[in-house]
Amino acid sequence: MNKKVLFPVAGLAAAVVLYTGTSWWLGGKVEAQYEHYHAFLNKQAYLKVVKSEFHRGLFTSTSEWKVALSGTLAYSYRQALQTYGADAPPLELTVRETIHHGPFPGISSGSFATGRAIVDTEIVWPEQVKQALTSVFGDQAPLTIKTLVGWSGDGQMDISSPGFTKAIPNGEATIQWSGLKGKVNYAADYSNNKYEFLSEGLNATGKNGETLKVGKMTFTGDNHKAFEDLMIGKAGFEIAGINFANTKAPDQNVQIDKITYSADAKEAGEFLDVAVKLGVDKVSVKGKSYGPAHYDVSLNHLHGATLAKLSNALNEIQKQEIAPEQVQGMMIGVLMQHGIPLLKQTPEFKIDRISLQLPEGEAKIEAHAKINGFDGSEIQQPMSLLQKLDAGVDVVFPEKIARDIATKGIGAKMGLDNPADASAMVDQQIEGLIAQGFALRKSGMLSTKAVWKAGKLFVNGKEIPLPMLMGGAAPSIPAAPAADEAPAEDAAQ
Repeated sequence: MNKKVLFPVAGLAAAVVLYTGTSWWLGGKVEAQYEHYHAFLNKQAYLKVVKSEFHRGLFTSTSEWKVALSGTLAYSYRQALQTYGADAPPLELTVRETIHHGPFPGISSGSFATGRAIVDTEIVWPEQVKQALTSVFGDQAPLTIKTLVGWSGDGQMDISSPGFTKAIPNGEATIQWSGLKGKVNYAADYSNNKYEFLSEGLNATGKNGETLKVGKMTFTGDNHKAFEDLMIGKAGFEIAGINFANTKAPDQNVQIDKITYSADAKEAGEFLDVAVKLGVDKVSVKGKSYGPAHYDVSLNHLHGATLAKLSNALNEIQKQEIAPEQVQGMMIGVLMQHGIPLLKQTPEFKIDRISLQLPEGEAKIEAHAKINGFDGSEIQQPMSLLQKLDAGVDVVFPEKIARDIATKGIGAKMGLDNPADASAMVDQQIEGLIAQGFALRKSGMLSTKAVWKAGKLFVNGKEIPLPMLMGGAAPSIPAAPAADEAPAEDAAQ
């Protein structure tokens, strides 16, 4: 054979052998990763892989595995069905996957992406669930999942669920859902993940002219493993707005602008700080607007290694299919074993901000609490906690709102027909609190700041004797000024 012909043919043959061998080798890598992933799932509290089959091919492999509900959640599921006299079949899902091996796994579909594999995932729903999904999505697949597995075993999942328009039985309402799309990126050993999901929203209309509109929604997360076994990081969502309108009763219309939620767990040396924030930009109802509103809390200085041990122990309990009363008893033991060492590290709970902007001013609460020098003996001597408790609360509230709420409450409680009588009683109480130093007034706002430290209570900087804690008599409280006396001056000025 002519050498000019032989060399290209030999080169082509070598390339085919190399590509085939590489594809087979990558198929083995994918199979090993599947085993690792199933082991990872079985470590979780409420799921377990009950069946797993992997059929290895030269360029394409298939996998079928079944995941079932397990642990305390499975026990509760069975008990709930038995309560109503129903059989309790296992709650299972079958996952079927077609795996196209690299090095060019998408070439059969026109893609030149490189990596270990491209995986097409199909969820096999239980028959009853399948019928319900078909009634909503029709012939569309309710869930589509495609994964590109990279050379190192890391992956990117593209997940989507289509939109639909569905009339509620009896014509009560029609729901229009825009669908959901998202991406999940994960490490080969599942030690970190990052995700983002997006939906353009939902519309619903009722037969009596009611409409509900939910705006654009995003869900995000970025997590990694820390302290060996804890998954920490960020998670949150944002909803552009929610609008409810009723053409026949416009006074019932409600508009909520921009709802946000975030949870952020950060490493701080050997410790972990966790912050949770929930916010609403504005709520409009009956011609008035309220907001922004904030609910921000945090739990700081959590010893990471100890928290990981506590989390693992609680997870092991939840993995057992046992009765709730058994769970409670076991959890008490775990909390005694790992919770006490956690408290010894002086974690601190904080209400960073609970606030609502009202037309009359901003209502706001801040607070904190921690136990200094906790050594465990306090379990047997709870009163000793009072000497170690370090806590405080700071409250600011519009005086007009406080008066209105208190007036309605007193009027209803005491059966007063004349609102002026209830208002006079509230005025007297507020002036009394200001005179005693329990409340401050400034620019139309009432405020108070209470601090507890080393067994002592301070309100607005003034120590309040508490002899009852030492077996003494309760302190006398000055009487409120009479209603006809001159009101107290601005106490904060």
